[in-house]
Amino acid sequence: PNIIKKAFEICDKNNVNLLVGAGIKNGYDVKKARILGAKGILVASGFVKAENKEEVLEDFAKNLKIKGFFVGRFQPLHLGHVYAIEQASKICDKLIIGIGSSQYYNKPENPFKASIREKMLRKVFDNKFKIVKIPDFNSDEKWTNYCIRNFDFDVVFTGSKYVEKCFKNKREIFKVKFLKPRNLYRGTYIR
Repeated sequence: PNIIKKAFEICDKNNVNLLVGAGIKNGYDVKKARILGAKGILVASGFVKAENKEEVLEDFAKNLKIKGFFVGRFQPLHLGHVYAIEQASKICDKLIIGIGSSQYYNKPENPFKASIREKMLRKVFDNKFKIVKIPDFNSDEKWTNYCIRNFDFDVVFTGSKYVEKCFKNKREIFKVKFLKPRNLYRGTYIR
């Protein structure tokens, strides 16, 4: 995995699409390579040695598309969010952006209504992504189950330890990189 991730970073910097072949034996391997940044796969010995090549190809094809999920409070939307969402969109075929704590506003830590936060996102990304509102439930388990039940995604893109903890062992997690210096790109600092 680290080799693929590093290769993706190098290819991405040079505007080159990464294709992966070694070690691809089934749909899970395809999805994992895509999550790590590969734009596609090359058919290798895993396919050639397979008894039922048609089933293997169907499994490969079914797992080529990546559906991602990025959640934030966006109080306010800032360049750190934009950078992270752009990272996720390079890997995903479809990305859902979740506006967290959607029921809260008019408070120091949550000044904007969810509708205003959605307008901020639309101003930057237009209609490129599906944007959904996600209320708090004061329960990590209820919140996570709500997201999984209501939205179709394979991978959670996050820089939040909280979000990572919630989806651990439930969905693949891709840790986004932060803009430096990180403290300048935090909602708390901006507010």
